[in-house]
Amino acid sequence: MKEPQPLPVAVKILASCGSAKAATAHVVTLSRQQAFWKGGKRSAKLVGIAMLVLFPFGFLEPFLFMVWGSAAFMVLIVIVGPLLHLSFSNETRSFKRVDATCPNCAVETALKPYLSTRFEEEFTVLCPACGQTARVIST
Repeated sequence: MKEPQPLPVAVKILASCGSAKAATAHVVTLSRQQAFWKGGKRSAKLVGIAMLVLFPFGFLEPFLFMVWGSAAFMVLIVIVGPLLHLSFSNETRSFKRVDATCPNCAVETALKPYLSTRFEEEFTVLCPACGQTARVIST
């Protein structure tokens, strides 16, 4: 399934002093089915990365790793994976970027999502130029 094109939405970006400037967020609205599959892919990616991080410890003590590694992988697959999938599959509105001037370094750039891509009333973005975060309020 193709992901729909992002639509521009007017938002305000807040500086640390409290002043607000106009900006444009690029928002994607997904159907429940698209959000379900996207959530599955994202959770599988995170669980896979966690498993790959744990895998080299098997070379340090292979017999002990068979015990705790099996338990850790089972927890990742049976508990963490489904919880992440439930969390990610509820995200039907997400944003790709916010086109604005960074309130910290004053560079005109595309601000990226910070920790979460969920489009809410207030969310946080990260400036790729200076590495600082800024709050964004949807209008």
